[in-house]
Amino acid sequence: MKTTYATFDIADYLDNDEVITEYLSVAAEDTNPDVFIAALGDVAKARGMAQLAKDAGLGIESLYKALRQGAHPRFDTINAVLRALGVKIAVVSAHQSLCMRLSLSSLSLAGVAQQAHEVVNTFVGVTSENMIQHIIH
Repeated sequence: MKTTYATFDIADYLDNDEVITEYLSVAAEDTNPDVFIAALGDVAKARGMAQLAKDAGLGIESLYKALRQGAHPRFDTINAVLRALGVKIAVVSAHQSLCMRLSLSSLSLAGVAQQAHEVVNTFVGVTSENMIQHIIH
């Protein structure tokens, strides 16, 4: 008997502003800019591409093009999407960023921990190859 697994979609877990903000913040710290663009695409999918495009003042095709894998969107496009999501870019020293992360409120940590727990439970039984393939795509 072959075992089947549900497809994991991170957009299913990006269901509140706090989780979205943390997700984008972590992605922005990665040295590979494609990670942030992919995360922004996940959030756009979670919020609804059509509404986000409208709120950002972009055509839906332009939004899809800007957030597709390998895209190099302009800063003003990224900024418009972030504003439409209700978040903004903040520049802080690397040390301050670490301190800010460590000083998250216990409520915030509990929420992030709950989301992480749900994600881990989703992947129980999923092979690492399947998980990596999903994350890459």
